[in-house]
Amino acid sequence: MKKIFTILFILVSFTSFSQVLITDPFNYTPDAVNGLATQSSGVWSNVNTGDSILVASGNLSYSGLAASTGNKITYGGKGTDCYRGFTSQTSGTVYCSFLLNVTSIGTLNSIGSYTVAFIDGGTTNFASTVWLRLSGSSGYNIGINPRTTTANSVWLPNTLSINTTYLIVIALQTVSGTSNDISKIWINPTSLGGTEPTADATATNLGIDLSSIQRVLLRQHSDTTTPASLEIDEMRVGLTWADVTPTGTVSGSTLTASALNSFGDVCINTIPNPNTFTLSGSNLTAGDITVGPLSGFSFDTTLAGTYYNSLTIAQSGGTLAPKTFYVKFTPTAVQSYSGSIPVSGGGATATVSAVGSGVSATSVISGTASSITTTGATVSGTLTLACSAVTGYGIEYSTTSGFTPGTGIVISSSNLSGSGFTSTVNGLNPSTTYYYVAYVSTASDTSYGTQKSFNTSTPQSPNV
Repeated sequence: MKKIFTILFILVSFTSFSQVLITDPFNYTPDAVNGLATQSSGVWSNVNTGDSILVASGNLSYSGLAASTGNKITYGGKGTDCYRGFTSQTSGTVYCSFLLNVTSIGTLNSIGSYTVAFIDGGTTNFASTVWLRLSGSSGYNIGINPRTTTANSVWLPNTLSINTTYLIVIALQTVSGTSNDISKIWINPTSLGGTEPTADATATNLGIDLSSIQRVLLRQHSDTTTPASLEIDEMRVGLTWADVTPTGTVSGSTLTASALNSFGDVCINTIPNPNTFTLSGSNLTAGDITVGPLSGFSFDTTLAGTYYNSLTIAQSGGTLAPKTFYVKFTPTAVQSYSGSIPVSGGGATATVSAVGSGVSATSVISGTASSITTTGATVSGTLTLACSAVTGYGIEYSTTSGFTPGTGIVISSSNLSGSGFTSTVNGLNPSTTYYYVAYVSTASDTSYGTQKSFNTSTPQSPNV
């Protein structure tokens, strides 16, 4: 999930109100197996099954456009589709821009199909679909279609080359009445920022209008209608031409983040109080600043707000006054969640180190054996964490090294002081090695410490 906030920057000569709906530099961890939906922690959602759309290292770039950050995505042929939502629009014009590089034509045919589109609140009604088809023996054409009927595609005449990056901009203009909304497309526009130039091609809807526009789709259709491999980067959705064609990075653009306090060990399925960090910036270009995602962590700009896996604020460039972000940690598994929270936008990037681990309901450490005689000893233990009420604790021992906890002789204790306790073991055999583990039980499970040992040959000093 994501949420958009607007910060108003009052400049000397004008006030700018951002209308950016999505800025996605695909600043997610690259993975050769897990797809975009997984790596984005649900910012993008899957449709259908098959080969995943993957996050890959590196960027695409276009001269004059704001500098690329994050990573890129790759896909081709047939497989899963992915969509990302934005605030629903029912009037005006919605724009989408992205960088496109087809790296392999494969078995793409001369009919082709669409690979990027606007969709409504479902996953079946499409508009302003971007089509690709074979042109000649090794190039391809691009076209715009108001919906998805092949015959309605309007193709641009120029043949595009593989391994070449193109800036693509599409738009859907809602027109009063029915079946007359206008789809537009531009390839490598020379006018960036400012007002919308004349489109390279337009197509008028011949079917039923979308009731709303609230998602952008990435589509893998089939081996013969989608190139074998393509890359997409720097996807933007906005309500003005300037929103989706921000100009190049201002020299020295910076984002600076303060440190985030460690969450430490946290019981799984519990939520500690949020920690915070502060973000500021200078010499920024206009555009969204996105915080996250990082698995296990969510974000908001208010303490009692709704927390999101990925949080976006809009800013119009220049200086970003210090802004506080609240970070919530929600571990669901026994593991480390420590990592770097990505922050990007305005032509700059930053990272925030996040430290936290999910731990089990209880944890115990086996301590030393002391007061050892030929027939007994005192064994200690330490409870390091009790996420739920403790129902019992003590030690378990055996004459078998590596014995399975639960199969030995249990000596319970009731003398917990702070986090430590002891158990007295009597009736032992002389000159014998005994192996022991400390244990702690709750209503749901029992946890054990590591095995240690002592020998009853003669009274001796504590044995660890």
